[in-house]
Amino acid sequence: MVSESTGQGPAVVAEANPAFCDQIRNIPWIDTASVEYEAKRKIYQRDNVATPHAIACPRNTEDVAALVRHSIEANIPITVRSGGHDLFGRSIVESALCIDMRAIDFVEIAQDKKSARIGGGIRFEKLAEELSKEGLVCPFGTVPSVGFVGWASLGGYGALSGQYGLGVDQIIGAEVVNANAEIIQADEEMLKGIRGAGGNFGIVAGLRIKVYELKTLLAGLIVLDPSTKGVAETFADFLTGLQSLMASGQCPAAAGLDPAIVNHPQRGQTALVTFVWSSPDHSAGRAFLEKLLTLAPVAMQNVGETSMPAWLKTLEAFCPYGIFGGDRGISFRKLTPKMLAILRRHMENMPSDPATTIAIHPLSRTSPSATDPNLKRGSCFNPEARQEHFLLELIGSTLEQSNSPKSQKWIKDAYNELKGSGDAMDGSYIALTHPEDMCLEKIYGAAWEDLLALKRRLDPKGFFRNAVPRM
Repeated sequence: MVSESTGQGPAVVAEANPAFCDQIRNIPWIDTASVEYEAKRKIYQRDNVATPHAIACPRNTEDVAALVRHSIEANIPITVRSGGHDLFGRSIVESALCIDMRAIDFVEIAQDKKSARIGGGIRFEKLAEELSKEGLVCPFGTVPSVGFVGWASLGGYGALSGQYGLGVDQIIGAEVVNANAEIIQADEEMLKGIRGAGGNFGIVAGLRIKVYELKTLLAGLIVLDPSTKGVAETFADFLTGLQSLMASGQCPAAAGLDPAIVNHPQRGQTALVTFVWSSPDHSAGRAFLEKLLTLAPVAMQNVGETSMPAWLKTLEAFCPYGIFGGDRGISFRKLTPKMLAILRRHMENMPSDPATTIAIHPLSRTSPSATDPNLKRGSCFNPEARQEHFLLELIGSTLEQSNSPKSQKWIKDAYNELKGSGDAMDGSYIALTHPEDMCLEKIYGAAWEDLLALKRRLDPKGFFRNAVPRM
C-alpha cells in the first residue's frame, strides 16, 4: 500500500507470496499523518469524530480481497464506505481500517440493455450519468452523492419505486469478498441476505442490477400556498388527498411523489412536493399532475421535461454534504387524523435550521415490490414494508453545530409521540433507524432467525461486525 504521507505502506504480515506483498503495498493508503487524511475521512455525519487507523482506497475487487486478507492477518477491524452518507456516521470507527470504495465506480451495460454491472463504490450521480447516455434509468434515492450499494441493499426508497420497485429489488447478482478474503459470486442464499442486510456477509465489490429504458422524465417541484390555512394545515390537506388517490387506485405507478416541509431561505417554512413521472407517456403525466394540483392550493410549480442526471442536480441544492444531528424514520400504513394532528403540532415548532426537514416517502400498492411475490421471497427486506405505506422521515439535521441540540430535542419529541400514537407500523427502515431504537427481530420479522443463521455461517468470527445493521 502506498502511503500518501511517507511513501511507505504499513508493515505487511510475513507472507510467502511475493505477489500478495506487492499488491498490498501498491494500494493507495492514507494514514493519519497525510495532508489528505481529513478530506478523505470526511463523511456526511459530522458528529462522528472517530479517527480511523487509516483509509485504504482499492481500485478493483482484487485490491479489496488483499485488504481483507491483510486486515484478518493483522487483526485490524474494518469499515466500508462509498458515499459516506450513513445518517449515524457508521462508515468510520475509531482505530478501524476504512476501506473507501469510491474508486470502484465502473458501469458496464449488458448488450440487451436490461441489466448493468456496477462497481461497489458508485454513487447515484455517476450511475445516472452513465445510464442516461444509453437512454436508461434505474431507481435512485434523493441525494446524488449517496452510494448505490448501501442504499439499495438496505431497502432503497425513491421516486421510481412505484414504477420499478425498491432499490433492494433491483439486485440480481453480486460480487463479494467474503470472510476468507475470497472473491465469490453470491449464490441465491447470500443474495437473499444482501437484499435487506447489506454487507453483513462480505464486502459487496460489485452488483448486477436491473436497468430500464427511459430517455426523459417529467419532474419538478410543487410549492403549496399557505396563505389561507397556513403551512401545516395545507400540507395535511395535500397528504389526505394523496392518500385518497392512492387508496382508490388513482395514483399511477409512474408517479413518484415525496411531500416535504423545508426551511427555505426566503419563504421560511415551506410545504412542497417533488414530482417525478417515470413513463414516456408525458401527456398522461401532465394529466395526473393537473389532478394533483387540486389537492391543496399551489403557489407555483415548475414540472417539465428533464433527465435523471439533471433532476438529481436539482435535488442536490436541498441536501448539503455535512450535517450535525440525524434522522429518525417511522412507517405508517395510513395517515390517520390522529397521526396528522400530531405531525401538524410538531411542524409548528420545527426549528428553522436549513437542514431540518420533514419528508414523506410513499410506497404504492401498484409497485412491483408490493405485487411480485418472487421479489418478497428473494429478499430479507421487511415484508410489512412491501405493502402500501408511508415512510415519514424526521430530519433533525443542522448545518450549524450550535443549532443541533434544539433540532435533536424536536426530532426526539416528535418521534416519541408519533411512534407511541398506536398508528405506527412495528418495523422500521434500517437506514433511518437510530441505533438506540434498533430492534432487528421486528425489522426482519419471520426472516430474522434464518438471517442470523446465515450470518453465523458466512461470518462466524464476526469480521464484518461493523456492517449496517450490526447483527
